Amino acid sequence: MGGPMLHKAKKWILSGATAPASKSVAHRMLIENGFILPTAKGFYSLLPLGQRVIDKLCRILDSEFQKSGAMKIGMPIVGTKQLWDRTKRWEAMGSEMIKFEDRQKAQLCLQVEKIWSTPTAEEMCTDLIGQLSPLKKSQFPVMLYQIGEKFRDEMNPRFGLMRARQFLMKDMYTFSLDSESSQKTYQKISRVYERIFGEQLQLADDLIKVSNEWG
Repeated sequence: MGGPMLHKAKKWILSGATAPASKSVAHRMLIENGFILPTAKGFYSLLPLGQRVIDKLCRILDSEFQKSGAMKIGMPIVGTKQLWDRTKRWEAMGSEMIKFEDRQKAQLCLQVEKIWSTPTAEEMCTDLIGQLSPLKKSQFPVMLYQIGEKFRDEMNPRFGLMRARQFLMKDMYTFSLDSESSQKTYQKISRVYERIFGEQLQLADDLIKVSNEWG
């Protein structure tokens, strides 16, 4: 039985490259064992083994969050100035926001993480909910999430995927009727993460939970 199984596994393995010098052992091992391949500073291609790992992680996230009642959506990575002006973050983000114009001279921004300030999709997701037909109280809390590529204008890319400039991110947006139900939603989602890291990934001993304003 070992022969066919080994042959099946080999088809996913592309020869690893020689890893550049790095303080990160994990970074070197991922390159040398054919999971990722650097394409430029802070950018990596996923090789078949690495893509299979990402696909499995995404399946776990989808399963666990949808069991909790969350719904998966997809939103554009580009937002309009008009949308961001509503929250006054177009100017407030300053140089941390990547802004550009299209051929029609419309002002747009990249709704992805840039360094540690995070212009993700809060504005767009809130606008999405606002454009829907009025929701019934029984439909709350509304929990929406997406999994997509993000770009971070990292000043010092290092440690491989840990400080890369492009990465895959799951971001979630919840809508509750009041502060109390919002807190309950937070605790519910927190338990989902604990289950993912503890039961699914077997990392319970390495899990550190960051405190929040509710304690």
